[in-house]
Amino acid sequence: MSNQQQEFWDRLEKVRTGLMGLHGRHLPMTHYPHQDENAVYFLTADGTDAHDCAVKNEQIHYLVSSDKEGLYADVTGKLSVEADQDKLEEVWNAMAAAWFEDGKTDPSVRLLKLQPQSAEVWIATDSSAAFLIEMAKAGMTGNTPDVGSHEVLTF
Repeated sequence: MSNQQQEFWDRLEKVRTGLMGLHGRHLPMTHYPHQDENAVYFLTADGTDAHDCAVKNEQIHYLVSSDKEGLYADVTGKLSVEADQDKLEEVWNAMAAAWFEDGKTDPSVRLLKLQPQSAEVWIATDSSAAFLIEMAKAGMTGNTPDVGSHEVLTF
């Protein structure tokens, strides 16, 4: 695994939400990344647009943007329905419980799995001091500041 991929997963773990792109719309979703499985999980209800795309195993885009974590990414991959009850138990939390009347036993709960195929990723410097130094250097030299990296990752 490249350093950029590792940095992507580490920062994605610290970000809680993104926008799932489905049929020209982008829906806010909470994600649960699992680097060891090369997977990102989501919870939704039966019959939602996200669930419908997963049933059809469609390719989607998942957008992540976090100034705090310095991560900006457009992740592309296949979305599927995951029937693993142990995984549902693992990702379930109080935030998810607020959306389902009967909690994790609610018959409408669906666990979705995104298998990333590629991601266009921008990773910003993780230090405010380093950012300020780069901006100052750029102002003095006229060069473009080095405030992070941009890569296309494949998984």
